[in-house]
Amino acid sequence: MSVYIDEALLDAAGLMDFPELYAYIKERDPKHPIEIAPPVPVGDQTLQEQVKINADILENTNEEFVPPEPNMPVKIDYGQQIVNQPFIFNEMQPTLIVYGDRVTLNCFLTIKQQFKGYVFNSYPQEAQPKHIIKIITVIFNNFSNNINLFCYIDKNGPYVYAENELEIAANTSIVISTTYYKQFEALKQINYDSNTDGKVDIMDVWNGSGQGTHEAQSHVYGVVKKQSDLVDHDIEGTVLHNFLNNDIKLIDKLGIYKADRAAYYIQDGPIVTFSFGAKLGDNNGNVYKIFSTIDSKILPPYAKYHAMHPEQKEFKGYCQQIQQLDKSTSFQVIISGKLDKNDCEFSSTYVIDNYQNLNDANESIDNQPESNIDEVIIKCDRKLETHSIYQYTITNETGQLNIVQGFNLGSPHNSFYIVDDGACRVCVFNLLLETKGFYEQYQPESPIPDALVPLNNNQLAFPATVMITVGDSYQTDTFVGYFIVNGSTKQYSFSVDRTVVISPQSSNVLYYCVSRLYYVD
Repeated sequence: MSVYIDEALLDAAGLMDFPELYAYIKERDPKHPIEIAPPVPVGDQTLQEQVKINADILENTNEEFVPPEPNMPVKIDYGQQIVNQPFIFNEMQPTLIVYGDRVTLNCFLTIKQQFKGYVFNSYPQEAQPKHIIKIITVIFNNFSNNINLFCYIDKNGPYVYAENELEIAANTSIVISTTYYKQFEALKQINYDSNTDGKVDIMDVWNGSGQGTHEAQSHVYGVVKKQSDLVDHDIEGTVLHNFLNNDIKLIDKLGIYKADRAAYYIQDGPIVTFSFGAKLGDNNGNVYKIFSTIDSKILPPYAKYHAMHPEQKEFKGYCQQIQQLDKSTSFQVIISGKLDKNDCEFSSTYVIDNYQNLNDANESIDNQPESNIDEVIIKCDRKLETHSIYQYTITNETGQLNIVQGFNLGSPHNSFYIVDDGACRVCVFNLLLETKGFYEQYQPESPIPDALVPLNNNQLAFPATVMITVGDSYQTDTFVGYFIVNGSTKQYSFSVDRTVVISPQSSNVLYYCVSRLYYVD
């Protein structure tokens, strides 16, 4: 009886790192060399042929090629059109702003009876994801560590439920705040039960790949396809590249992203947005890794911090991103204790601090061609990029804040960026603060500078991670917290579920972490 040994399986299991064992397996199971795959088609042409066609049109004609100008998107707030389920009440007026493919939802709700399901009676078509997907949204509630809530968004809007698909308790208040995109490059890893064995694991990835249902096109394919669409004046919309497909790898080679949920890490100009669920990897105490590598292009030069959701309900956590030589430490997760269950959810937004507009960007070493075809593709891409309709202006307004006594900057890289694309302005903020605690549950943090007042003086709420160290152990105390942006009173503040005061002599510190996006114009 012969046994088929898949080299991809050996590599995923780490056995390719042991030459003697690999040679033994190959001796037992000799295989013919795998044939080289045929050229990847783009439409009716191969990739190489299509690159040549694009170059002939863009570089070798007497007339200058001018790609069509896409229309500037219109910003529309559908918040007034949202109708809640009859037993769900607004603590603040919801906002649902659609700007092209970008959708930003913010609502603070109280559910008056036991419930799981869609919180709205209907969801505007203009805000619906364009494919049958469920987008993870990290939400927080008003019961500290008593319940574990989950939320995803699909064509029917936000769907909320408690752990193990249970109903949410009556009189629970929740904050749902997220920015997502209606279309983006789909995750190419299979994360559903493709082999119908009743579970979702790495075998589904291999099963899907073997049946040819797993897309294998590279980022280069996407670039050439985009160029071809522009040359042919076929620009129905830009499908943003998903860095989870080619440029970011989970540290667990056998790991997959959360079953039946969308997973993406995308860049839209200077704004980067991610949403995914996965298991954490190696840890040093309460600091965990999740990726073995991550593309430098989407790593900020200054540290960014984001609230996240450990699925082990008694814990809270936040993640930290920064450029590092060791890419496995560029995205770290700090948990309020040592996990027994490593499943976590992530959803947030940040700005690349040193982003350069495409028209102004200098050629970098990373963009130098590695082959003749690379050189042609890069030349074509630059010629098309010079016609970008977006010219971003990025201003950090953090220096305009007047932080109240009691809060200290937990990071020198806190930021309140105004990102202006020429048509609208958004605030993308990122905070890590520390205190010795407060005697009040409502804690003013700073007056809102005029430049940062939200659109229409809206009141907004954002989920925040609030946790305190206890002694020298990794176990920490955690709190339920919201970050409140009150456009009417022009006040930033935190609201926590209970008060706490730490002795000045103690080395313990209370940390507040929050990041999100809202519109100012």
